[in-house]
Amino acid sequence: MNNLIFKKVSFQILFLYIAIVLIGCTQKVDDKISLRKNLQSISTINNLSEKDLYLRALIKIELLDYPGAIKDFQKIKNISPKNHKYFFYSAMARKKYGDFRGAIKDYNQAIMFSKYNELYYFNRGNLYFRIKDYNKAKQNYDKALTMNTEGIDTLYNRSRIHYLKGKISSGIEDLNKILELNKNSSESYHNRGSLKFIEGNLSGALKDFNLAIKHNRNNGISYYNRSITKYKLNQKEENLWLIQAKY
Repeated sequence: MNNLIFKKVSFQILFLYIAIVLIGCTQKVDDKISLRKNLQSISTINNLSEKDLYLRALIKIELLDYPGAIKDFQKIKNISPKNHKYFFYSAMARKKYGDFRGAIKDYNQAIMFSKYNELYYFNRGNLYFRIKDYNKAKQNYDKALTMNTEGIDTLYNRSRIHYLKGKISSGIEDLNKILELNKNSSESYHNRGSLKFIEGNLSGALKDFNLAIKHNRNNGISYYNRSITKYKLNQKEENLWLIQAKY
């Protein structure tokens, strides 16, 4: 099975866009020198406003200063303790810093003030996955899927939870749903083939590995798994022949 997928949130695009909007600037800030100048400019202001702190925190994330961003977000959260987006960005900074449990706490607060945000449940599920609390990860994926039944990344990650818990048929069901939504997903064919292999459905596994390769000729692991599946199938056929010969 391949690595866990995380929601593709582009920090660079998202944060720079917000920074531009906040300072009313039309010129794109696209390098660290400009970011550092903005940071220095903001830091010289006495009694920073909520908006200034927010901008400074976003810039610190861009500059990989996650501890500094977390501190700024804490100040902002004290000013506006019910603004879910501050908890969201704080959680993202904590995740980048490797503080998964702290990020979960931030998502708890974000969800308290924005109960129907699919992304928050998805991301919190990923964090529980990281700390190997698979039951809570699944609960969050389940919740996210009630808001968006076609959440491909959520279905994918939940299929991995099913695999890790030994619920192979449930994992296959999630991958079936993904392939109904995206018939060209080489990765999903590969993963479904892997689960079918574990389940003992070698012919089904071989078919899926062939489809994985069809949709991505560079999918090396599918070539490898296909060769193993073919070997197992040939071995099985030989055993059947030997059994028949005895009669």
